[in-house]
Order: sequence, then structure tokens, then C-alpha cells
Amino acid sequence: MKKRGVIFIIIGVILVLTPFYFIFGPENCETKGCFETAADECSSAKYVFKENDQITESLYRINGEEGDNCELLIEIKGVSDKYSQTTRMQFEGKSMTCLIPKEEFSRMTFEEMGANLDFCYGPLKEAMYEAVVKKLYNLVVKDMSTILDEVERNL
Repeated sequence: MKKRGVIFIIIGVILVLTPFYFIFGPENCETKGCFETAADECSSAKYVFKENDQITESLYRINGEEGDNCELLIEIKGVSDKYSQTTRMQFEGKSMTCLIPKEEFSRMTFEEMGANLDFCYGPLKEAMYEAVVKKLYNLVVKDMSTILDEVERNL
């Protein structure tokens, strides 16, 4: 009998609180402009961004103020099949949180949000750095072989 009462209380709380989420929860933006407007005030909002050529789908969500910062979450939902399985696994499902000073965040365009990784932390940031390091390593190795070929020719 006691379990039944607890279950009814839990169901009641859920039924009472659910409308508040939809009233006070994040605004669903359909455009970058809507999301940038929410950023002006650091208001809760979310926007699903779909790129045709690169990342298939990513979620941008403003969680509101965190002290003097605005908290932005960026999550990669899906990566295009144009990329290798390894690349898709490296980025899909990864997210990062960015704590950006409010006065700076309010002036940013959508494209600038999350671009300064100094404000961000999380698995997506780590995956991005890893990809950059791999690319740089490949370029150095390629250049090194060219330099070694030139040195060999001159000897």
C-alpha cells in the first residue's frame, strides 16, 4: 500500500511540473537569427543546425547564465556518410560546454559561437584538438619527406 502512494505522488509531481518545462523551458529556434537574439540576453534556447556538406546535425543550446558567463552547449548529433567511420565515431555524440563572458556572447554571430575553444571544455573539444594534431602531424611528415629527398639529392 505504501509503494502505491509513493507512485501516485511521483506521477502527480511529474504531471504538475511538466507544463512548467514547456512554459519556461528553452525556446526552440528555427533560424540562426532567433538563436542570436536569444544570445543577446543569454536566454535559454536551442537550435538544431544542419549542414549539407560536413556535419549532418548539431545541437546548440543556451543554458542561461553562469555567473558573469553565458553557458552554451554544442553537441554533434550526426556526421555525414562522406566521412570515414573513424571520423564519424570520433565526433558523433560528442559535446562541449562553453562558458563565454555575457558581454562577448551577446555580440557573437552564430558562426562565432563555440569557435574560441579557450572558453570550452568537454569531449568534443578534445576530439577537435585530436583531429588538428593528426592533420598537422601528417603535414609535417609529408614536408619532412620532401626535405629529406632534397637533402639526399644535394649529397
